[in-house]
Amino acid sequence: MWKTFVCDNNQYIIKVVPLENCIQVNLSDLKTIWREELSHENLSNRFKEANQSLGGTEENVKEQIITLINNINEAMKVQIEKKSLSLSLKITSKLDIFNLNFEFLLSRLSEETFYSEVTGPLVRTVRYLEEKELIMRNLLIKKDRELQEYKLEKGNITRGT
Repeated sequence: MWKTFVCDNNQYIIKVVPLENCIQVNLSDLKTIWREELSHENLSNRFKEANQSLGGTEENVKEQIITLINNINEAMKVQIEKKSLSLSLKITSKLDIFNLNFEFLLSRLSEETFYSEVTGPLVRTVRYLEEKELIMRNLLIKKDRELQEYKLEKGNITRGT
């Protein structure tokens, strides 16, 4: 699921996808999408380099990174540095008494990928919600008519709580 956050007065969405041998981190500013895929081994090595006082198994590190991304709004510090074809995302968060640091080095993806990963799903979601709103609106209109008919035929409606 995409998570929203603000960095330097810019709106971003981020999503982490755990895969069998790696994790995939997707970041978008709703104009461009960037991605980094990290194998569990590379993730663990980068984590241990940035957090020498912390350790743990590859699985434990993976879970900490997933939690870090999913709780990005609670991070102490988030920094984004854009370059022409890449982006650096640095997150600092509190883990018990330690500061947890991690840097993602994401590569810019194509416009087609942006459409298939962000724009397409957003448009489909909006269409789905509009259809559901129309159904609910029609149900309310129908219910209002039924209540009017009931009032005309049998009198006032009293509700007991």
